[in-house]
Amino acid sequence: MRSLALRPVFQAGASAVLAVALNASAQTNGIITFANRQETLTNLEGRVYDRVELVRADLDGIVYRNESGGGRICYTNLSAATLEALGIDTNRIAIAAERASMSAEQRKADYARRMQEAAAKLQEEQLRQQAQAEAAAKAQKAQATPAPTTRAAHRKGRKPPVAPP
Repeated sequence: MRSLALRPVFQAGASAVLAVALNASAQTNGIITFANRQETLTNLEGRVYDRVELVRADLDGIVYRNESGGGRICYTNLSAATLEALGIDTNRIAIAAERASMSAEQRKADYARRMQEAAAKLQEEQLRQQAQAEAAAKAQKAQATPAPTTRAAHRKGRKPPVAPP
């Protein structure tokens, strides 16, 4: 278990330097997953989260667990220095603030728009697959049916006479 000092470390004549190793695994779709990482964090309101296990960092904040359960600390309630110490980009503060300011109606409209786009893509794919299947069936039918050699034979359903050699 480590404790994360949220105060910068000052070196002689230098600006603040934070020395924390990033122990985050893969970052996918904006989500950072932490492996067995315990920290002590303080938010902008002064609340101390003592020895919490960091689970992941998503688009809105840091998800943690502790003895009494867990929760999320929003990026908008954490300092940029804290995020840097955890190895998280500080631009997530602005992203979280923008997402939080979105009204419920805007979120619904955005969701509906994305669903319509997905449905349109699905329909395009289905039409493309249907056209491919029809073209394949037409090609197979053309190969299976031999063309008649003469009109008379075709009309009467007989084979045309074969000329002697």
